[in-house]
Amino acid sequence: MSVEAGRKILEDERIDILQIDEDVFEKAWLVYQSFLDKEWSFTDCTSYVLMKNISIDIGASFDDHFNQFGFTTLPK
Repeated sequence: MSVEAGRKILEDERIDILQIDEDVFEKAWLVYQSFLDKEWSFTDCTSYVLMKNISIDIGASFDDHFNQFGFTTLPK
């Protein structure tokens, strides 16, 4: 089932797949190191930087970490 979902995402022209580059990696690493009191993963921090870079403020996530970043997320 996950492979089928992945194929649909990859084939959907309305979905942009974002890749991280060195700049995004470095910014995410700074965020990750700056908030050791949080339980944010490095992946969370990378998503945060990517979302900020393209002015996304609403995430399709149930993850409370995105609320801590200041994004709007899906209700539980």
